[in-house]
Amino acid sequence: YYNTDRTITFSNATITLDGVTISSGYTVSEEGIHTIVINDNYGSSETIYFTIDKTAPIITGVTNNESYDTIKTITFNEGFATLDGVSFASGSSVSAIGNHEISVTDLAGNSTQILFTITLNVPIGMNAISTSYSSIKVLWGQVEGADGYEVYRALSRTATYSLVGTVTVPSFLNTSLGTGTTYCYKTRSYQINGTEKIYSNFSMTVCTQPVPSNPTRVQAISDSYYSIKTTWTAVTGASGYDVYRSTTKFGTYAMVGTATTNSFMNTGLTTGKVYY
Repeated sequence: YYNTDRTITFSNATITLDGVTISSGYTVSEEGIHTIVINDNYGSSETIYFTIDKTAPIITGVTNNESYDTIKTITFNEGFATLDGVSFASGSSVSAIGNHEISVTDLAGNSTQILFTITLNVPIGMNAISTSYSSIKVLWGQVEGADGYEVYRALSRTATYSLVGTVTVPSFLNTSLGTGTTYCYKTRSYQINGTEKIYSNFSMTVCTQPVPSNPTRVQAISDSYYSIKTTWTAVTGASGYDVYRSTTKFGTYAMVGTATTNSFMNTGLTTGKVYY
């Protein structure tokens, strides 16, 4: 097997190449299997077979300098291969997280090398929930094999993201935020490989705003024949409360007042009439 042109020289003989008589110094450049028949001037005959192959092996399944977050099955059309220095069979799969090199060499010495990376799965199931007037909790699905997660935040989907936290569980509580301000989050998982961190690609982006919690334990108590006092549990961080009223439970509600404390006295009502 040869991967370059071959020049054939001889003397005191007649030679045919693939059935055609050639002269000494003839160069063979065509790829493929060739046959030389040598008949020397002394009546001896010899047949030689050789192959010219200038084409490097073709590797499929991975592309040079690409990253993948799934198991990759790799095939090649000829030769023998090593993956990270260990013998590798065509059609085998690679699942180990990290950087890899596959090298395939054919019988003529042509070779192909591809560098690629297997990363962790991208975190999925991203969700961002307001937990108070100044905090947001970000949650996502656990990634198998991850040692931790990095959480990034921006003030819009297309703005510049900055790292705001590193956690080992699939959730992150972001505090000291501005009430009513929109915050967008994305995360990526990582695995520690020696002194190196191997990262997944980034998750989808989710956005929300910190808002005050809903008032709870709401009670309405008749205070007199024409007034009702409504109370509720105070909400941390609230500057005030808007109170709405309707004459039917599922009817249209209209605002009837505001309060800076956790109670409201509604007067001027009709005796015996139900209010919501």
